[in-house]
Amino acid sequence: MSTKKRGQLTTSPEWRRHLRPLLRRWFWKGERRAADESIRGISSMEANRSFVEIPNATVFNQVVAEWVLGILRPERLPSICRDALDVDVESEALVLLATENPESLDFEEARRLFSRVVSDLGLAKPSRTEAAKLLARNAAESAIAGDLSPYDALSRIVREIHLECFPSDRDSEYVGDAIGIEALVGFYWDYDELDEPWACTREELDAASLEALRAFLASHAI
Repeated sequence: MSTKKRGQLTTSPEWRRHLRPLLRRWFWKGERRAADESIRGISSMEANRSFVEIPNATVFNQVVAEWVLGILRPERLPSICRDALDVDVESEALVLLATENPESLDFEEARRLFSRVVSDLGLAKPSRTEAAKLLARNAAESAIAGDLSPYDALSRIVREIHLECFPSDRDSEYVGDAIGIEALVGFYWDYDELDEPWACTREELDAASLEALRAFLASHAI
């Protein structure tokens, strides 16, 4: 139940005991913002636009892409939402998710709340193909930056994103061409043959895989 006391500009949700610290912080930030907007005479439309500015939009875009593909683990959502609150990204649904206990999280409720977060923050919901391409680019960038090994990046792109999320009939001619990763698939499977007499060394395959990942990014720039 929401209440609005005399002298306040915003309403506050009922404060369950374990939610009080974060809800209190969220409420008073909103109250200060509402007071500032009232003083400056900012229109409600302009206020809503400023409300959905996202300092770490890249992180949220990745999370939304995982959500679209059905590979986002709901138990990760409280931590993700707490990180968002730390950089002043706010919505009531975000606060509620941030205060959930991952060990006792109701997955259906978490998905419903996250859908509200996406709407509240004005985030674009990509198609499944767009989401897969975004995650593939992010994995390739992580490998080039040294945050993932070439094999781990290829495994994420080929196995976790393509094979798990796309039926084979989505590819038209080559495996992976539905999301533009056909040139990477062979490098991924080459790692399974490193023990064969004709295989190159691990170092050589890593170097070749990195070049393939760079070429993939160059040809799939946003």
